[in-house]
Amino acid sequence: MAHGTPVSVAGLVLGRQRPGTASGVTFFTLEDETGMVNLIVQATLFAENYAVARHARLLLVRGAGGAAGAG
Repeated sequence: MAHGTPVSVAGLVLGRQRPGTASGVTFFTLEDETGMVNLIVQATLFAENYAVARHARLLLVRGAGGAAGAG
């Protein structure tokens, strides 16, 4: 997948992490029957969708994909 490719992912929220050193970024881990995906959510997007981002057990997220497996 090329960086910036539009993607949609959905799954059960396994965890949310907001490290103090991450400048307000929140990291989500979602899981479905095919596996797990990690999401990076910027502070402004998290704030705009606070109730859902903070409390939802299932999420459908649309955004831009990164370079999966790069490195």
